[in-house]
Amino acid sequence: MIRAYSEADAPRCCEIINACLPQMSDMNEAARAYVRNKNIPAILHNEFINGYPICYEINGIVQGFGLFADNKIKRVYVDPLMRSHGIGHALMQALEQEACRRGLVEVRLQSRPDAVDFYLALGYGILSRESLVSGEAQYEIVTMSKSLKPLHRRRATIQ
Repeated sequence: MIRAYSEADAPRCCEIINACLPQMSDMNEAARAYVRNKNIPAILHNEFINGYPICYEINGIVQGFGLFADNKIKRVYVDPLMRSHGIGHALMQALEQEACRRGLVEVRLQSRPDAVDFYLALGYGILSRESLVSGEAQYEIVTMSKSLKPLHRRRATIQ
């Protein structure tokens, strides 16, 4: 079930991010270490309170989450053990619904290269690809966008 994020969810969200890191083939180890070091519940929560964060919960346990902020979809993560169960799709539908509610006709996001196929299947198109370097950290991002349908045609329930 999709529901609003609360501060109590931050530790579990950080666990999910850490569980996803080994699968991020677009990052070198220095980039993974950087993410792990910044992946602290208080920091994540401070980012989330300025946006529209949601969680996908099964049996009282957060299995995925996402954020809509600054007119972009951000930080969509699903526990690697729970992928291919429709969680990512449900999160994206709810985040897109929020973008529509705010009057957007297009939404953007930045993806890792290994997640591009997921977003392409949801109707996103690739705008650009970049390789970034910060100190020893190296990673790649793909900027994508999607035209949104009017809100009255979309349905996703947030509880």
